[in-house]
Amino acid sequence: MKHALMLLAAVACGAEPVRVAIVSRAAQLVPEAVARFEREHGTGLLEVRIGDGSEAAGYGEPDGAVFYFGGQEVFRRNAEWVRAMEKRGGRLLASPAENAERLTGVRVDRKGSEEMAAYWAAGGVENLTAMLSWLYRYGGGRKEIRVPPVREQAAAGLVHPRSGTPFHSLEEYLQWERRNGAAPANAPLAGVLVYQTNVKNRDMAAYDALILELERQGMRAVGVYGWPVHTLEPLLRRGEGTPFDVFLANNLGFPGAKDAEL
Repeated sequence: MKHALMLLAAVACGAEPVRVAIVSRAAQLVPEAVARFEREHGTGLLEVRIGDGSEAAGYGEPDGAVFYFGGQEVFRRNAEWVRAMEKRGGRLLASPAENAERLTGVRVDRKGSEEMAAYWAAGGVENLTAMLSWLYRYGGGRKEIRVPPVREQAAAGLVHPRSGTPFHSLEEYLQWERRNGAAPANAPLAGVLVYQTNVKNRDMAAYDALILELERQGMRAVGVYGWPVHTLEPLLRRGEGTPFDVFLANNLGFPGAKDAEL
């Protein structure tokens, strides 16, 4: 997203749009959420600029800014712009709020930030669309629109590049695999540990490539996501045993004591 700030919904209809800058390295689904917001509520209500914080400024003069898990360098780099926004009357929402306040010198709306972050943490286009509705109301938008509550997503499941949606049980996946599997039914089955954050943000390119390459090599393969890892046992076992022959956990960067028992 570097060098690629996106101006969305820029046409004002009647009342001025609510202008928001969204700064995050996890904003992959925000453009899709903006498009969905426009389909549901109409154009000209929100003007959204999106960036990853790698470049200072470039976000125009918004009514408010949203920083979601920006690193310290992001806040330092954009501190002057944030202070200028505050002087114009703009409000700052940030998660984590402490870093934003300390590095920019601008007061963060803590309550508003918690409400905003809850939508983002739950993940998915539906929640991000609801977050945009919340931001529109928060920013003083005049049109009466419904702000849906946060919709929690499954904390664990199985994923495959060709399935389109996650599976919530091992049996559900195996039934799908019998109909759609690319490898023979008696081929070894590999599980690939996937971070839930990647699933929520649809940041799955690397995992998808690994799963498809394993299939090309003659194996069956599926991604398994959830945390902590030792809680995934119900997704890996069938009866007294497991159909998995190997489990790849290359991203197990924060192992717990019980994970070795898996």
